[in-house]
Amino acid sequence: MIYTGFTNWELRLRFSYLNGGKFTEYGEKMNSNKLELRVRYFF
Repeated sequence: MIYTGFTNWELRLRFSYLNGGKFTEYGEKMNSNKLELRVRYFF
């Protein structure tokens, strides 16, 4: 989701969800879910 309602600012929210069994590539990742918030300013 990206929000650009402010002049020269960008807010970006991203959620990643990994799902898998216990002995699979996705099930053994150190972080199974990740939420990121990025703030950018342009000048």
